[in-house]
Amino acid sequence: MKIVNSKQMLDIETEACNHGISQNRLMENAGLGIARRVRMHLGNLAPNNIIILVGSGNNGGDGLIAAKYLKMWGAAVLVYLCSNRKESYPNIANLEKLGVQIKSFSSDRQLTELQSALSKSSVLIDGVMGTGLSRPIKGDILTIFELIRKNENESLYIISIDVPSGLNSDTGDSDNHSIHSNLTLTLGYPKIGLYLNQGPTLTGTVGILDIGIPKKVIPQSNITLISMSWAKSVIPNRPKNAHKGTFGKTLIVGGSKFYSGAPYLAGMASARSGVGLVTLAVTNTLQQSISTLSPVPTYLPLSEFSNDTNVSQNIQIILGKINKYQSILIGPGSGTSTETQNFFQQLMDKNQNLPPTVLDADAINMLSQSNPQDWWSNLNPETILTPHLAEFSRLAKLSIEKIKTDKIKFALELAIRSKTIIILKGPNTIVAMPTGTAFISPFANPSLATAGTGDVLAGIIAGFLAQGLSPQSASQLGVFVHGISGEYVNCKYGDQGSIASDLLAYIPKTIDLIRNHNS
Repeated sequence: MKIVNSKQMLDIETEACNHGISQNRLMENAGLGIARRVRMHLGNLAPNNIIILVGSGNNGGDGLIAAKYLKMWGAAVLVYLCSNRKESYPNIANLEKLGVQIKSFSSDRQLTELQSALSKSSVLIDGVMGTGLSRPIKGDILTIFELIRKNENESLYIISIDVPSGLNSDTGDSDNHSIHSNLTLTLGYPKIGLYLNQGPTLTGTVGILDIGIPKKVIPQSNITLISMSWAKSVIPNRPKNAHKGTFGKTLIVGGSKFYSGAPYLAGMASARSGVGLVTLAVTNTLQQSISTLSPVPTYLPLSEFSNDTNVSQNIQIILGKINKYQSILIGPGSGTSTETQNFFQQLMDKNQNLPPTVLDADAINMLSQSNPQDWWSNLNPETILTPHLAEFSRLAKLSIEKIKTDKIKFALELAIRSKTIIILKGPNTIVAMPTGTAFISPFANPSLATAGTGDVLAGIIAGFLAQGLSPQSASQLGVFVHGISGEYVNCKYGDQGSIASDLLAYIPKTIDLIRNHNS
């Protein structure tokens, strides 16, 4: 599904009107969809109190429509008007006739009515501000939001319409007094700000509501949300008459005395992704260490990186075997010693001999140091790079603060210029293609914010490459599988204390979930 900014969404709604779907019809569909999700959350509506905060714009209108349906279905509904509404639709008088309570800040300056409603409500629906916000929260709205932030009703479930009030739908920047939601129901198409900067912190779970935009109305956006249905369409087949060669072989080059766990995590992730054979190209010392952890990987033993002769020998060892492999991952835990840098540079000079390639961790750091102006000159097109923000900063020659102002833009610019695939890791990981399109992971999970999870991601991607996926598909699917595996880990351990190896057992479970998904 396409991700849009506020102007693109406005254009979509205008185009929908040109196809006979009026603004009021879109609002009616949105309100009905919101009410259905509230009913899904609560089950039996009758004993529940629901408060709906209504602003002056279309989000407020959506909230009023939701109020109508929720009251008709048995909930006790209070609409709280945070500001004056000039729109005559929906008609507030008609809601009162249905039995919806209507209160307003203009007659509740001490907020006693609002405080009372908050204390006894099960659900608060935030329909105050919409996608057009570009100003700080102040005045009456600030007073209302301060009370909500101090609310002591711990069972209150907050649902925001389209975007949480106070969040900029284009940048993900937010006001300090923004609404923190449990669920954000974004309308028609997801908004880009939900996935940037403060967006993941404020939105809670993101649900996308169909509001009746005709399929012939195509969003003019180059950003796509990676979805379960897309992932199912590219999962590699597993024929009954297969053998290990059917599912490819991947070679992982990395590790050092300080980071022996990295190639192990990457190798096990590749194996869990379904690849037929994983080989670790590591030094003899590392092989002895890693082999005690698992019998799964095979090995291509390398000499210690102690001198130029050993470096050249190691290059020849790898190139002598490389034609047996369908993908190669370089860099996890490799370190950046002078000898390792020489090895990496010589290997990249032979790039024409390499299969589809993933560069991770120290390979990225060495790449940015080797040829600062055009480090991509020795890379094959669609080589996959998996930098986190600091590594990307070195590649792009930009400060982290600058990158955060528009991560998608900078990732795309670098992908286009270098003709590589840039996977900018972080909350809602960005996959930037050299074609100028970007794909966003729907997952933001603190369980993945720990050492070694990047090695797992790189290993999954290398595994999918070896199984025959294109670099673009392997990148997106790897990010998606990694994200869902993180969700499983989070469900088991919570936000704190999980480790990278916890992800490994959930990779095949995630792949099975995707394979059996019913669209």
